[in-house]
Amino acid sequence: MRTTSRAHPVIACLAFFALLLPAGAAQAKSVTVTDAMDRAVTIELPVRRAVVLSDDAMEVVRLMGRMDRVVGTSTYIKSREPFYPEVAGMADVGRAFTPNLEAIAALRPDLVVTWTKWPGQEMEERLKPFGIQVLRLELYLVPLIEREVRVLGEVFEARDKAEAYLDWNRERTAELTACIGDGPRPRVLLESFSPMQIYGLGSGVDTLCELAGGDNVGRALSISSALVDTEWVVRAAPDAVFKSVTLRLETPDREQRRLDAIRDEIAARPGWSMVPAVREKRVFAMSTDVGGGPRYVVGLAYMLGRLHPGRCSGINPETLHREYLERFHGRRLDGAFLSSPMP
Repeated sequence: MRTTSRAHPVIACLAFFALLLPAGAAQAKSVTVTDAMDRAVTIELPVRRAVVLSDDAMEVVRLMGRMDRVVGTSTYIKSREPFYPEVAGMADVGRAFTPNLEAIAALRPDLVVTWTKWPGQEMEERLKPFGIQVLRLELYLVPLIEREVRVLGEVFEARDKAEAYLDWNRERTAELTACIGDGPRPRVLLESFSPMQIYGLGSGVDTLCELAGGDNVGRALSISSALVDTEWVVRAAPDAVFKSVTLRLETPDREQRRLDAIRDEIAARPGWSMVPAVREKRVFAMSTDVGGGPRYVVGLAYMLGRLHPGRCSGINPETLHREYLERFHGRRLDGAFLSSPMP
């Protein structure tokens, strides 16, 4: 069912033009890939017009040099123009989780790249009549990065650049984690965007914590996230707390102040003075830009230095981040990504 009668002429017009495609178009080159829902998705190549809703997917598209293939994106990604100046010329199709499907159809894209759960399956049902494929990926999940970057490399015909990034990513991960050794694993509480909502087994930052030699206390709940209370946190007795924060790409000073204010709010919560992480001043607020997705190695570097300050003290996350941005994006490092040490 369409949401408004006003959109009917647009949809009807697009359907008419679809009938005018040349007969030979059906024989065009195509690629079949497996998405995060384990579906075989066949996509006609080349993809010349794409709508990208996922921020992590957009970052991968750019490191592959294919931003000229993207014609539309979400309001959120449009707001990140300081990092993605290319989005200035892209259409805004609305909120990432609930986009305007008529606006997407009007762009006549070959492909929409989004997440597994969002938007709902209605997207496929509404866009299928126009030959628009939907590719659902979970690039924020560290274990899926390698496979799904390759998927986008196939879809956007940028295999060499995809492999160059993956080689770099693999090498840096191995170099970073070599400092962990066989010492004790600090107990870590991973808080999501919402206060007292913690990440458990299978979440993106959970894998990052494991790579960094930490023991996520949220795994005891056996689910990917859960709302807990202060009593639960005190019993869990984490040695460190990492809070995920989405920043608005303001000036570095303002971003730093926001991260520090969130860190202080956590440490000042009633009853938290008994938590080892607060007593030992090991509460950290970290930007989601580096807490998963294509830049997860930067978040890994920050975590290693804070969880193992002796053994991993030689790691410089800023140098690593600068290398990534300059090599794969042609961008300079700008911004704040982790809270300052607690006073």
